[in-house]
Amino acid sequence: MSAAMTSEVLVATREAWHRLAEHVLAPARYAMDGHISLQVAPGGFGTPEVGTPATRVTVDGEHLVVVRDGREVRRVPRTLREAADLVGIEPGAPAGVYPPATPCHPDEPLAVDPAAARELADWYRLGAQALADLAPDEPARLWPEHFDLGISVDRVNYGVSPGDAAIGEPYAYAGPWDALDDPDGFFDRSFGAARTRRELGSVADLAAFFRTARDHTARDPHRS
Repeated sequence: MSAAMTSEVLVATREAWHRLAEHVLAPARYAMDGHISLQVAPGGFGTPEVGTPATRVTVDGEHLVVVRDGREVRRVPRTLREAADLVGIEPGAPAGVYPPATPCHPDEPLAVDPAAARELADWYRLGAQALADLAPDEPARLWPEHFDLGISVDRVNYGVSPGDAAIGEPYAYAGPWDALDDPDGFFDRSFGAARTRRELGSVADLAAFFRTARDHTARDPHRS
């Protein structure tokens, strides 16, 4: 597969996962406990165990997995409608909770490539480990509308994204809430600092990037 095709397949898979997060998993959790945040799960992402009976919904590669009251059902949904039917809800972001970044077309095919899904799942896994290294007591959350995995510590957002309209490949970021003095140009984006997966290929690399960002914000004399 060519590099261009690899990029196209990765983006298509990312977009399909994002649609599942916004229009199936987050609304499923919201219906059960009033929360929308998701978390890293084996092979991808999902809800925590919530509700009565205890239910967990996850995306594992191309599969949607529903575990309810200890019983597991695993399918490869072809559309949002099929995914939502498996969970037992209508597809669509909960009204008034967050503005969805992806369209809800219930019968449009979901293009999830297993190899691309493994790459994205691995990036989330590495990010979760590096964020835990930075702040062990701060649980990392995957927000459906942004589709990044992140935490906030001392008025700085840290996280990993599978890519978006601004940066088309997986990347890590650090975004201070406040303006900073930055004489060495570490914060190279309008929102802070970003480095791609090609630059940060391991947990150690990611952890070092987050620590460097933390050190830069901590030493700024104008930061309250």
